[in-house]
Amino acid sequence: MRRAKQALTREECEEVLARGTSGVLALAGLDGEPPYAVPLSYAYRDGVVTFHGAREGHKHDLIAVDPRASFCVIDADDVVPEEYTTRFRSVICFGRIEVVDNPAEQMDDLMFMGDRFNVGKPDDCRKEIERFKDSTRVLRLRVERMTGKESTPLAAERRATNPGRGEGIA
Repeated sequence: MRRAKQALTREECEEVLARGTSGVLALAGLDGEPPYAVPLSYAYRDGVVTFHGAREGHKHDLIAVDPRASFCVIDADDVVPEEYTTRFRSVICFGRIEVVDNPAEQMDDLMFMGDRFNVGKPDDCRKEIERFKDSTRVLRLRVERMTGKESTPLAAERRATNPGRGEGIA
């Protein structure tokens, strides 16, 4: 990363991913088409970003040909007009998408996502999963590499509150 003082550490990147609820998944296009980017809800744990959605569609066609992907989450994006800038923080994950076919793993991932968005209601979540399990596909992005960056003012604030913080990951 060109501006190392603005880079987030891996731990800070994971904090952003744990806080976030949506991001943009980017996939390679087919036969010279432009890349395909689609906003998705997600949940993150243990180096894996989990998504769910329909069992078929353009996204699945692309993944079948080339599972490489990136996923971007924006944690802060506050415009400061009087300074002609933004106070931003974002993370990009790189890896490969895998389809989760094992029913027990699907249930575990969907329950994790359900709890992420509907905290403390596992019975309701399980009922909803059962209702849609035949039309739902679970995807995982195993993070091979991630980068995070924040604006200079946010980086300065972070360093002031955590003076022992080293440089971020590049």
